Amino acid sequence: MEEYYRLRAQFAPHLNWNKARLSLLSLLVIGLTKARVVNLPLVSEQFNGFVQSESHNKRIQRFFVIDFEQIAHLIMGGTLPTQPWLLCLDRTHWKYGKTNINRLVHECQYLC
Repeated sequence: MEEYYRLRAQFAPHLNWNKARLSLLSLLVIGLTKARVVNLPLVSEQFNGFVQSESHNKRIQRFFVIDFEQIAHLIMGGTLPTQPWLLCLDRTHWKYGKTNINRLVHECQYLC
């Protein structure tokens, strides 16, 4: 649960969202990491609590009706460029011996 509070605290300064939306974003990040899939019903199974999984699924669906400019603002560290830009995201997972390595990499590039 400590990871949940840390994530929420990291997102809060960059997003002008209410506490419920920040909480769900934190749960989604943790759920995606634990489930190791992007299938949202499987991710919602990772959420703790006494709520039915269908309720979690509906909550996630409502969450994704968001302003993507705010998400870009979060990824870019609080400053959006004035000229057009391209954002590439890649997630990869591999093993090094017995160690699991899971990376989310982003690259931002200004278009000419």
